[in-house]
Amino acid sequence: MAAVRANRLVPLFFDDSRRFGEILEVAASDVPQPHRRLLDHRSHMTVTMEAFVGGSLGLKVLQERPANSFGDADSTGLYAREIMLLAPSGEAVQYGIVRVDLGALSPDVRERILAGLAPLGRVLIEAGTLRDVHDVALVRIAAGQELARRLGVEAGRTLYGRVATISLGTSLATGSGATRSPQRGFPARTAPVVDPSASLQPSQVSSPAVELLEIPLVG
Repeated sequence: MAAVRANRLVPLFFDDSRRFGEILEVAASDVPQPHRRLLDHRSHMTVTMEAFVGGSLGLKVLQERPANSFGDADSTGLYAREIMLLAPSGEAVQYGIVRVDLGALSPDVRERILAGLAPLGRVLIEAGTLRDVHDVALVRIAAGQELARRLGVEAGRTLYGRVATISLGTSLATGSGATRSPQRGFPARTAPVVDPSASLQPSQVSSPAVELLEIPLVG
């Protein structure tokens, strides 16, 4: 299932998924350190990577797909981007593909995300948005030619990553406070696992709002 979820995100920015690479689901016990420590949790990767590098992360947006490119009529539809997170030194420390249901965000949070100046996790945390990171699953990737070129590594290199979903609290999820139906491409909400860095309780969970593929570039 993790590979299926990842392969739903890859075509957003790769015309041929083979050029991204082969994706296989992998048990946490089969993931070497430090990758397992960085990936096997239910908190924001932004927080985890900032602790790992010892400083705040910068954001570099490689490509975007605005909401109207998905066939939505307004700016509250699906939005996707391909990103790098940068250490204070400027070194790329994480690659990712992010898809966001903009309609699940308050206008100010939506504006900050679309500005592309800070990592998504940091924006949600600083805004005090109630959130739950869940359905985390780990993957192993044999880098295809195009992914390898973008990351500056050799083709075939083994990378480790994860897919995850973020649901937002009903009190902040929309301007009216209403719970939205899941957008297409987002998995149904499963048993809640509350992010300990947030105040979200299971009774406050709304529909999934963010789907992520995250790959640390370490080791």
